[in-house]
Amino acid sequence: MPTREPPPANAPAPPPVARVGRSVGRPAGLALFVALALPVGVTGQMRRDPSVQPVAEIRRGDLLVGVGLSYGANQTFPLLGLRGDLLSVGRLTLAYGLADAVILEIRGDLQNVLYLEPDPDAAPERPEPAVPLDPGTLDGTTHDFGDFRIGVLFAPIGSKEGLSAGGRLEVKLPNSDETRGIGTNTTDVRLSLLGGFGCGPVRATADLGVAILEAPLEGFEQNDVVVYSAELLY
Repeated sequence: MPTREPPPANAPAPPPVARVGRSVGRPAGLALFVALALPVGVTGQMRRDPSVQPVAEIRRGDLLVGVGLSYGANQTFPLLGLRGDLLSVGRLTLAYGLADAVILEIRGDLQNVLYLEPDPDAAPERPEPAVPLDPGTLDGTTHDFGDFRIGVLFAPIGSKEGLSAGGRLEVKLPNSDETRGIGTNTTDVRLSLLGGFGCGPVRATADLGVAILEAPLEGFEQNDVVVYSAELLY
């Protein structure tokens, strides 16, 4: 892929790029994602909000900063049995090339607001949730700081044209308050293998691994699940 020539020193800064698309976090309901990407020193290879960045293409110093919001309808939160429409404000995405084919990613929401819906299955004899609900939810809404994820992706094998392979290590930090019903206040770890293929402007990425999820109600317990994703970028 041809590289982008650096602009002259007196050239005006490029305008922000807006993106509207569909969130893939939950299959049920409607989701809307809007983000502004501020390319600072980007070679044009970094992508906004992909499942896996095309790591083999990234060079040291590449940077992408995304700020946006998302809205999801009919979201469910089983820890406290809540359901409603979720608005995430200040959705941050930071991707930085630590070295050639090595990326540091930081993602998270500055504020989540859940507009609660009445539960048609609720009954007076229904048992109380395992975690006490914050009294602030009595007005029909609950809000909380979102969980942040910090990850490192690397692809030391191969090149941007043809096959490439590497790995991914990601940690979800327990920033949320479980009594507000949106987050689980747990630390999760994801380990996976990365694969990629590049041919001209087309890039295919995939990862396969395991996620170690801390059980929110049981001390020293965890759930190990298989995680995978695949994406075609153009």
